[in-house]
Amino acid sequence: MKSPRIIGIVGASGSGKTTVAHELAELTRGSSLISQDNYYYGLPNGVDAKDWNFDDPAGIDLEHLARDLAALKRGETIEAPRYNFSIHKRAPDTVTLKPAPVIIVEGLFLFLPENLRRVFDLKIFVDVPPEVCLQRRIARDIAERSRTEQDIRAQWTVQVEPMYRQYVAPTRAFADCLLVPEERGTHGRAQQIAKILECRD
Repeated sequence: MKSPRIIGIVGASGSGKTTVAHELAELTRGSSLISQDNYYYGLPNGVDAKDWNFDDPAGIDLEHLARDLAALKRGETIEAPRYNFSIHKRAPDTVTLKPAPVIIVEGLFLFLPENLRRVFDLKIFVDVPPEVCLQRRIARDIAERSRTEQDIRAQWTVQVEPMYRQYVAPTRAFADCLLVPEERGTHGRAQQIAKILECRD
């Protein structure tokens, strides 16, 4: 088996990067998906989740992720962490991941450390305006997490947007491909990526 092709998908919270990753996986034979979120260190003991900034890259073990992806690229099987979002802690068990022809990774900070950037064969940035991302996040969190719009906007203003502008937006410069909103929607954008993959084969 030849070395896996590893694709990184980055974008703001609410940009649709997770949806793009899943739809790209459907369009790409023999692919596997990895979420950066599983590499959270976990909420420190004694700290309330509402007081913790989950949008700060310091809370994610990006070095561990870089090592795991490098191992997969070498053809090795890894034991990846699994994060329990209900208790904001890593689960005691791991997930066994074997090398696949295409490995798709999505997350906020994939292009931040240089050693992690080097692992990717294709780097994609989902370039959606922050105001659109906020509206999507409001709709999602009200429907799925029973949060109020006031709380969502407050968190966005204090944590989410500042962290995006400081850490995520600048990494747009490292992307090989910018994915922008269009009328065809997310699925149409995933098809665009599939064509890019064919050209780069």
